[in-house]
Amino acid sequence: MNVVALPALGRRPSSWLEILWALPVEAFWSCFAGVLGLMSCNAFWRLGDTFVRDYDEGRYGVAASEMLHRHSVLVTTYAGATEFWNLKPPLGYWLLELSYCLVGESPLALRLPAAVCALATTALAMLLTRRVAGPRAAILAGIILATAFGFLAHHGARSGELDAPLALLLFLSLLLAPRLFDSRAARLGMGLVLSLAFLLKSFAILPYVAAVATYCLLTRGISSWRVWVLPLCISILVTATWAVARTIAEGSSEFVRRMFVEDLLLRSTTAIDPVQASVWDYVGALFDRLAPWPLVVLIASSLSARFASRRLSGDFGILLWCYCLIPLLLFTLARTHHSHYIIPLYPAWAILGAVATMEVLQAARRAQWTIPVVCLLVACIAACEGRLIAHMEVHDRLSPAQVFLTSLRQRLAPGTPLFTTFTPSYSERFFLQVVDGFVLDEMPMEKPFHAGGVVLVKSAEPGQRSRDWMPGAVVLARHKNYILVRLPG
Repeated sequence: MNVVALPALGRRPSSWLEILWALPVEAFWSCFAGVLGLMSCNAFWRLGDTFVRDYDEGRYGVAASEMLHRHSVLVTTYAGATEFWNLKPPLGYWLLELSYCLVGESPLALRLPAAVCALATTALAMLLTRRVAGPRAAILAGIILATAFGFLAHHGARSGELDAPLALLLFLSLLLAPRLFDSRAARLGMGLVLSLAFLLKSFAILPYVAAVATYCLLTRGISSWRVWVLPLCISILVTATWAVARTIAEGSSEFVRRMFVEDLLLRSTTAIDPVQASVWDYVGALFDRLAPWPLVVLIASSLSARFASRRLSGDFGILLWCYCLIPLLLFTLARTHHSHYIIPLYPAWAILGAVATMEVLQAARRAQWTIPVVCLLVACIAACEGRLIAHMEVHDRLSPAQVFLTSLRQRLAPGTPLFTTFTPSYSERFFLQVVDGFVLDEMPMEKPFHAGGVVLVKSAEPGQRSRDWMPGAVVLARHKNYILVRLPG
């Protein structure tokens, strides 16, 4: 009789759920790289083919280009005139100028600083979360941030605005806050961070500073004011130096005065936009653009009001709640509401959402609902990613008009004087002046043009012909919105 030998009994193969649970612990750095790869795809995919918006992207791009070409370090201009519409210090423009120097003046260069800063913020968020909450929460926090619609779209990582760089700088203050009491280096670092953040977005940093200061007050009492002496002295010194230098370079203190009056007082006490502000604006924006994770935080809070303190080391739970809620409250109390004001909150809410998810998973395990809850969470992550992809591929592509404006550099040499019969919008000026390199001159149609000059006409109706306004002009390019012609002579 033949005997068939069976293999020795070994460990039973793990289920997919056990493998998924163990992966962040056993292969943290591989998961870390995978999340950064996901963030890189979401932040950089077709970044140069994204629609350029007038507010504030197009205007930032033009002002940075003019500073670069005029070799102006401190005084920002738009269309050759001193910039008083966007009352921000120069650090953001310097970032855009550096990007222009590295990759050329293009929509990609306009968005590159924000995308790089968002990627760095995601990495720091995972590293911090690993230290205070463990590797599983760290990887989940990175995934939440890498798929957060509000963090990537609309003034976020895929735009030419400065909210993503501000989020990175303010997140560094979150890293430094627990060490302010026992480290002089941390206090020096906080002073540098606050200085750079102010030079980036001026008074927009105040609610976040209030959050860290409240944390210090709650954990160390009234005597905590001493740790702020050095950071505030450094930031005031740097800010005052810039203000004096800007006043001397401009020959006037008008910019600094208006920055204080309009950017701080008026935005706080009056509604700049005609839209009526609601007390639920920022809460609604958070639940929409970071969905479903604020809801998960609410569920975890209903399970245990102290879940953050239990799952986070030291008193980081207090700091996280202060950072997540106090700026939200202060921005709500201000009269001018813009959803992008809370973009620097998203990294902290991603950490809180990850910790809350750990709490929900523990409750699901006790109730033997682990597999349905995990499947629901995976579906939520997939839905967040799908929303981003749909936005990038359908709603955020370059418009045909902007594609046409970009193509004009192939028809005319850079530096060509280009007359326009209309006042270009911010994005139109960005493409014509920055991307194409033309020298723009606004000339109303009733005034005479230079013979042989090149004129861009905005069509009143599709198919309008150049002969309707200038006999003998040669059409160089045509679009339903524009006509590019060369005048006779």
